[in-house]
Amino acid sequence: MYDLALKILPFVERWSGRISIFLFFYWIYQMNGTKYQQRLQNKARTKFNEQKINVAEYNSLNPNHQVKISSSWIDYQKYLFAKRNNTLLLSFVLGYVSFNTTSFYENGNDNFFKLLTISTTLFLAGITYIRQLYRE
Repeated sequence: MYDLALKILPFVERWSGRISIFLFFYWIYQMNGTKYQQRLQNKARTKFNEQKINVAEYNSLNPNHQVKISSSWIDYQKYLFAKRNNTLLLSFVLGYVSFNTTSFYENGNDNFFKLLTISTTLFLAGITYIRQLYRE
């Protein structure tokens, strides 16, 4: 397993930084793109209407056990908007991996562990920020 990790490490070093940057810009597009937000809104409405039809069908088949939908399409839209932050989280993870693999190759042992500590602290701060976005 250790040998496999050493063989994969150059690939990870080469591509994780680029993918991280791409995902960060994609997250910016998701947050600011009106077409993307409109598509999520349409998806939420469509999904809610399908669910409403399914509930009406179930209620017509089971009149003694009626089911009622307690949320609206806006709740589902908020859920979809919150999922956009997964892209930012993945970007942070890949950036963290890229930074640490690069510092592993370019620095000595002492510097690597100092940079690992600093980058881990920043990584955890980023995850905390993303979790805070989910609560809003």
